[in-house]
Amino acid sequence: MAAAMMSLTITAAPPASAGGCLPGPPPTFVLCGRVSNHSSRDVVVDLDWRSGHNLTVAPGQNTSGHGDVDAFQVPVDACMGGKVDTLNFILLTWERVSFEVCGNQSGETSLFPFEGVYPAEQGAWVKFGTHQRVYIGWIGGPGQRVDICHKYPEECKPYPPYPPVPSPPPATDPGLPPDTQPSTPAVPVGWKPAFFNNQLSGTQEVAAVGTDGVMYHSYMTATGDWTGWLAFNSNVWFVGAPAVAFNPRANTEEIVALGIDGIVYHEWYTVAGGWSGWAAYDSSVRFKGSPAFTFNPLSGTQEVVAVGTDGVMYHSWMTATGDWSGWLAYNRNVTFAGSPSVAFNTVANTFEIVAVGTDGIMYHAWYTVAGGWSDWVAFNSNVRFTGTPAFTYNSLAGTQEVTAIGTDGIMYHAWFTTTDGWSGWVSLGSSFKFAGSPAMAINSLANTAEVVAVSTDGNMYHAWYTPSGGWSGWVPFDSSVKFAGSPAFTHNTRGNTEEIMATGTNGVMYHAWYTPSGGWSGWVPLSANVTLATR
Repeated sequence: MAAAMMSLTITAAPPASAGGCLPGPPPTFVLCGRVSNHSSRDVVVDLDWRSGHNLTVAPGQNTSGHGDVDAFQVPVDACMGGKVDTLNFILLTWERVSFEVCGNQSGETSLFPFEGVYPAEQGAWVKFGTHQRVYIGWIGGPGQRVDICHKYPEECKPYPPYPPVPSPPPATDPGLPPDTQPSTPAVPVGWKPAFFNNQLSGTQEVAAVGTDGVMYHSYMTATGDWTGWLAFNSNVWFVGAPAVAFNPRANTEEIVALGIDGIVYHEWYTVAGGWSGWAAYDSSVRFKGSPAFTFNPLSGTQEVVAVGTDGVMYHSWMTATGDWSGWLAYNRNVTFAGSPSVAFNTVANTFEIVAVGTDGIMYHAWYTVAGGWSDWVAFNSNVRFTGTPAFTYNSLAGTQEVTAIGTDGIMYHAWFTTTDGWSGWVSLGSSFKFAGSPAMAINSLANTAEVVAVSTDGNMYHAWYTPSGGWSGWVPFDSSVKFAGSPAFTHNTRGNTEEIMATGTNGVMYHAWYTPSGGWSGWVPLSANVTLATR
């Protein structure tokens, strides 16, 4: 096997203010990098010192077997801007390494898995503190050293923070206990797993990305036992949350996810052929975040929706003949920061997308057979949002509902009825603050709705709606487990049961389930043979 040269480029972007500097002494932080060797062979770290920053490892240092190399340490202040360091390292093409980029002052820790098997590209903005963002990008291949900014120049522009958005007056809810939640998250809450029910067989399946970037799945058999985590084909590595759809017509399932190269991939299962390998959608568009995926039971078609690196929303669909379209952009007059959610209305045969714009406002667009796609339309803009909204359709009542977390940490919802259209945003109670993204399930047998989310203290809470009693207050689940991942939530019509999946702070997937006779179980771990990623 030939050796491959990979490189990681660190660019300090100046803050978006006059003169490039903030008032007063410039804030500082330190970027540090580590190369983790997951193979049994040596990794050679070769540093390219371009800008005169402190680099803690001398060129040519080796690590053998499983081990880490502390590769660089770069102090940056808010007025520097534009300084670049490049870490080059050599590895054999079948080896795997990962980068850990962290800030030691008021920053977040982000893990970006990279598997050096084929030329790949990946980049992301990492936020340190309130005003400072740094672009992390790498690109590599045999004999290559390319700055990713040359290929995606829009990614390397300064990424200014949005001006503070005034929060709406908090709604009062005397039925809830006093607010004892901290104002900021104890742990960042990130990706959710993909979780679905096979209504034909009564089995369930969950898929999630491991910290090694590989996609894993576990499923519940007809006897009620869960398998351990099983890896899909590991020739593609992923970031973000996967999405899954089940086709009851053909008894097939399909999973879509974002690769570390920014391309959306899919893999599908048939009873006769088992799982296919990963196949890429049209690679002419690169994406960020997590895709949304849905099946139209009336037409037998499927649709994938995702946000490009340019912030534009794109979609691709599979026709009844089995062919996928290329990526088509929706109206470009709105750009998006968050990942989309989709819902299909089986009564009206309509399809709708909701997502948070870069201005923090929630937007939606919808498709009708007679009129095609609408333009993007803003919901009431008196609330600004973060994360991915939960969006669902109630086939019994003929209504739709969106639930999302505001920038103030409060959970809001809005609903649609055929007689009144969309409501404004209504708080589900201001006494608890949430992080990450919520999940929602409709019990079409009982005409009830339920929302689950992780609070800022890492505990899971739920609230539910009944036609006779309205919305309950927030009720905690068993607090023995703290969560770092957003939940997935589903209702199984065969047994009239509900189930939640979420990743704990220890990287283990936990689930809890509800039965009409027994109520909610405690948290039970799935197999711990794989550590799962949450961001």
